[in-house]
Amino acid sequence: MKKLQFIIGLCLLLCCFSCDQGDDVGEIFVSGKWTVVNYFNTTDWKNSNKAQPIYTSFEDVTAIKGLTIAFEESGVFSGTLTCGGTITGTWEANGKDRTVFIDGKNIRTTGSLNGFDNEFVRILTDARYYQGDSRNLLLTIEKKTYYVQLSHY
Repeated sequence: MKKLQFIIGLCLLLCCFSCDQGDDVGEIFVSGKWTVVNYFNTTDWKNSNKAQPIYTSFEDVTAIKGLTIAFEESGVFSGTLTCGGTITGTWEANGKDRTVFIDGKNIRTTGSLNGFDNEFVRILTDARYYQGDSRNLLLTIEKKTYYVQLSHY
């Protein structure tokens, strides 16, 4: 009888460690102010080493670092744009399937948006999946061929 209890207990313990509990969305998203690192084209979403950066000039990479976003537990976000304006909106994420939804209808911006700002709004609106942790966050579109990398600086 004790042997059977031990085996059942061991099986339960293994199940707890082997089951995918999903990501802690709050730990990832709500970890401070995120800054855009770059945008990437990819044929392998799960391997960022195969991605090609969109912006390669020093000036462009420096400019896009003016794009920031901070996610709050309440489901709202706010950030800055390269034009000096701001961006706000609502978001939600699911840690089990690593989906993200940023409601494009609720995004509000201030200032005269330039190409960098418009691209940021577009990727946020089109984002459907994420991967990352509390240091680096990738948001990608439905086809997983294009993503933005965010980091804490």
